[in-house]
Amino acid sequence: MTGGKSGLASSEKKSNPSPFLAPSGNFNGRPAETRVMMFSITAIAKLLIQLATITPAVNVSIEQIRQLVETIRKPGAGTQNQLDDLKKALELQATVNKEINDKLKLVETVLHTVQKSLKVLAVAAAGVGLIAVVALVVAVVK
Repeated sequence: MTGGKSGLASSEKKSNPSPFLAPSGNFNGRPAETRVMMFSITAIAKLLIQLATITPAVNVSIEQIRQLVETIRKPGAGTQNQLDDLKKALELQATVNKEINDKLKLVETVLHTVQKSLKVLAVAAAGVGLIAVVALVVAVVK
């Protein structure tokens, strides 16, 4: 009889192959076949600590994704609209640059004309001064 009891005791002490299985026998009124996740308090505390350190980063990431989605959903905020706006701005800048270049060419032409007129005026003044010196020399010699 004692041998039967020891055999029975050894069969009841089978090692549990999975930490997620309930130990043999009844556990909280459930049959032994029901799977129950059992963790120690320290394992749960460690998981909570890890979760507490990860949660703020996840929250920030989720908020950034929400803002990005809101930005994309806004009218005129899509990539194609931004490209169209950029194209319009470049065309406007090209038009302004062309107008400025045309005006600068006009100013350059006027400056060349004024420069030529100043050269003619300088030559005429030199000629008048030369004639005045010659007239003075003739007057002194006579």
